[in-house]
Amino acid sequence: MHIKQFIIYTLRHAPWAVVSSLCAGVSNYVIIILLTQYYGLAEGGQFRLLMSIVGLLTLFTLAEADKVAIRHLVMGKPGVVAPLLKNRMQFSLLGTIAGLVTAYVFYQRGDQICCDPDRLAKPGVQWIL
Repeated sequence: MHIKQFIIYTLRHAPWAVVSSLCAGVSNYVIIILLTQYYGLAEGGQFRLLMSIVGLLTLFTLAEADKVAIRHLVMGKPGVVAPLLKNRMQFSLLGTIAGLVTAYVFYQRGDQICCDPDRLAKPGVQWIL
């Protein structure tokens, strides 16, 4: 299947796949803009750092393996799911280890990326949502 045919087929028969791929990126930028506007550049940058770390760790989940399996099943090529599942489990284990090491390093440095109770408790800080 050529790339042009694949794109046309995807847009015609599965537009939700394209929309779901776009939603994650667009929502990330909207949140960064809102955090920067209401809480300052430091908060927007901290959220961006957190999302970058999460993005790097999600590489280990091999999220695109589902698309490979579906494509091979549609084209009638059996025997793809078991090796993909095995590889995905191995890489997820490595990602879990990498995530724990990353969390430990940030903990040892005293960085609280996800939430800083002192910053949230400041007078005048209001929640946007």
